Amino acid sequence: MKEQYLPFFSSLHYLIGGDDSIFFHWSKSLGGNYIGLYAYYLASPFSWLTTLFSIEKLPLAIFLMTVSKISFSGLTFSVYVNFLWNKYNTLPAQTSSYRRLLARFTLLPLPVAYALMSYNLQFALSIMWLDGVILLPLLLLGVEKLLDKQRNLWFILPLTAIFYFNYYISYMAGIFCALYLLFRLLTTYSHSRHDLWRILKNFALSTLISLGLAAPLLIPTFSDMFIGKLSDPLTSVVYDPRLINQPLSDILGQLRNGTVNYLGVTGLPNIYCGYLAILLSILFLFCKRISLRERIGAFLLTSFLLLSFYLWPLNIFWHGFITPNSFNYRYSFLFSFCLLYMSCRFLCVLSYQLPCFLEKTHHFPALELVVGLLLLITSADLGINGRAIFRNIDYATPYMRMDEYVSYLNDNKPLIDDIKASDSGMYRICQNYQLTSNDPMLLGFKGMFHYSSTYTQSVNALTSKLGIGQAWLWNTGYGTTPVTDSLLGVKYLLSDTAESSGYYSLKTTDNSVSVYENPSAMEFIYSAPLASADISFTSDPFENQSRYLNSLCGSSTLFYQKYDIELANPAGSLPADLEYDPVSSWSYSFIAENTDPVYMYMPLTPFVSADIYVNDALAGSFEYGKSIYNLCLGCFHAGEAVTVTVVSASATAPGDTYIESLDTLALQDALTSLQTGEITLTSHSSGRLSGNISVHKGDTIVTSIPYDVGWHIRLDGHKVPASDIGTYADTFLTIQAPEGEHHLEMYYLSPGIVPGLLILLITLMLLLVVNFLQTHKKKQR
Repeated sequence: MKEQYLPFFSSLHYLIGGDDSIFFHWSKSLGGNYIGLYAYYLASPFSWLTTLFSIEKLPLAIFLMTVSKISFSGLTFSVYVNFLWNKYNTLPAQTSSYRRLLARFTLLPLPVAYALMSYNLQFALSIMWLDGVILLPLLLLGVEKLLDKQRNLWFILPLTAIFYFNYYISYMAGIFCALYLLFRLLTTYSHSRHDLWRILKNFALSTLISLGLAAPLLIPTFSDMFIGKLSDPLTSVVYDPRLINQPLSDILGQLRNGTVNYLGVTGLPNIYCGYLAILLSILFLFCKRISLRERIGAFLLTSFLLLSFYLWPLNIFWHGFITPNSFNYRYSFLFSFCLLYMSCRFLCVLSYQLPCFLEKTHHFPALELVVGLLLLITSADLGINGRAIFRNIDYATPYMRMDEYVSYLNDNKPLIDDIKASDSGMYRICQNYQLTSNDPMLLGFKGMFHYSSTYTQSVNALTSKLGIGQAWLWNTGYGTTPVTDSLLGVKYLLSDTAESSGYYSLKTTDNSVSVYENPSAMEFIYSAPLASADISFTSDPFENQSRYLNSLCGSSTLFYQKYDIELANPAGSLPADLEYDPVSSWSYSFIAENTDPVYMYMPLTPFVSADIYVNDALAGSFEYGKSIYNLCLGCFHAGEAVTVTVVSASATAPGDTYIESLDTLALQDALTSLQTGEITLTSHSSGRLSGNISVHKGDTIVTSIPYDVGWHIRLDGHKVPASDIGTYADTFLTIQAPEGEHHLEMYYLSPGIVPGLLILLITLMLLLVVNFLQTHKKKQR
């Protein structure tokens, strides 16, 4: 929640009046398509409730939104069980209205159980999926209306809504709707072959209509996914020889109150929805007043979901053939729904018989006690279960304290606001610390930190080659150097430690956080010789930075000098009071040749931690999950002996470690030559920017904006053809332009939005035509 949703909800506050728009957000790593992130995390209408609160009160807004979603899931399930009651329960005609209402109230514990089931409480940390829980009962109510030969609109509306609210969970809910339709057709309804074909046709047609109505969001979203997660081999499904996903005994063990669950990929399904639901489900299977076909069908449907938990191929099928990063069994709420469906069907029978029995024996007031007791038992049962879940979550991933959050905002938001007030240009800000994995979205600045399922794969691939911290889906600003900062337009650095390279100038210090300014930061757009758009990268990030800069300048300058280092025993190279394991400690030694800043890159595995000491003084620490990036060791006197010691409890010395000094004079000369071709911006807002640029003979317009076909570019009022738009380093946007002075305009529109809108209009027109013809046909009858 802290790493993603908190900053994502904060990003909604910056869509109006700034450089961001619903289509493009500069805070998404180096800038990227926002609609994909919006569709995956924020498309729920509940999300906009957070904009009614200040960013300081955002955790409170998220809490209220979570409670609202859980409450609405109970409400929609009550609508569904009310439908089943009306369908299957027929009290005697002489039964009073009060007694009818009271008998109906025996179903009240079921919506409570649906709202407070383990899935909702555990997955409240991934709040976007709760919309699927809310809409599932309405979807299945729509299926029931199709079976009753009523209007397709009952199914089209909730299906369209779930496509818009969260397309990911709609995949699972859609599959379950098809299974539910087959279950009800085969076990409950008796239709002719003609009627059966008509129902299946209406189901398929309604699905296509809903897809058409949701096309403006679905098409841009999948277009965005294909340049990110769906194109990344790290997240694609690879062959797994295992058949068994989890032991069946462990899965069934989740049907107990208070079972705690691990949130990672090895976690078990969250299927507990109360002992009452389990008991009533068992009684349903043996209730002879319910048809044998329905009992067998419900058992088979529930067993199929249980089998999906058990078998890895079925589990991965439910996840869209992409292995989940965490929060496994994201479809497990469907199992709980099946238990509660069976419970409802049994109570429909019981609620019919019990009032009649109590009335005949003159104990009808006892029904109030039955209803109250069932509700009390369910609430207490699931309340105890919820307490255990929240305790486990707090133990595994401790909740952030409100005062910690507010303190972080108070320390950083004023600094960001001051920078914006004093500098209205286009630039990026980087940090050497973080509260969340998406601080730029939280605080509202153009940055580099980003973590989501809608990342841009090419950006992550490039930053890791340049030695900037990147692992799995995460992209950070850790490990930047004056080379990368300048070329990526990082003009300001927020640091909670003293800046050790000596390249940046101190701007201000407040609350232990200092703001440093990079005097050489490039504009996002400039004209450059660009000797080659393709760069052959090596395993040395400093060599890669040199190749990056040289390809822009058309030169072959040696920007980094590699030191000959000696791997040595660390004995005696640490403070005397520090205890460490010699097996997990090692050191490097070298002789400094000048006063230029020295950087080190150690290719450790991402998930280790280590402390780095330079001449017995702590120079930095690699945290778990953020351990592969450049580290500035500082500046030294020529001829000074330097010893770098690494202390780690979870790593060993890697094979290739690079320690190199940066030639700052050569860097400054190269950047000065590039700055002569920088754009002069005239305006920038809402995913648009324009300015004047001078292109020298043979130069190319280069940007530090990630390439995306969503960019629409005009040069001197004329649209730039796609053939003149290319990529640099397989990442950044380039534009071919003739020599001379030009006015450049760029605006971003999410790819697929125009076709999506056209499909929406066509779908609406077809619906109107069909509705008109059907109405006209009925009038003729």
